Amino acid sequence: MSRWKVVLLNARALACGVAVAAVLVSAYTWFDWSPGGMLTPAEAALFAAEFSAVIALLLLIFCVPLWLILERRGWARWPLAMGLGFVAPLIYSFLNDLLGGNSEAALGFVRVDNFAYALCGVAAGLVIWLTRPKPAAIASGSGQPT
Repeated sequence: MSRWKVVLLNARALACGVAVAAVLVSAYTWFDWSPGGMLTPAEAALFAAEFSAVIALLLLIFCVPLWLILERRGWARWPLAMGLGFVAPLIYSFLNDLLGGNSEAALGFVRVDNFAYALCGVAAGLVIWLTRPKPAAIASGSGQPT
């Protein structure tokens, strides 16, 4: 299999994971913000879409290089993909709260929302793992998952 085909298959896997994370984060954010009456349903949906896009972009910037390092060392396994999917959004949302002046974050408390976003990251990590090109398929050149 050509190097470019492997790159495209990996990009497809990342796109699938980002799409799953964006849908889950958008759904959680919309349900979290909409019923409280703080925003209209349309405003909540727009906020959810923008928020999930920002999280997806930031996670791609930090998680992809880390994952490539782990893969080169042969440490890439599905529990690690799910763990990275859990830890990265948790750290991001905690730091976002801390820098945003949330007094609970300053005391070291993590909000329930942060865990909800981390669970969205777990789902994204699992989807990326399941849709990535498999090493046996790359070695055989078939391009088919094994």
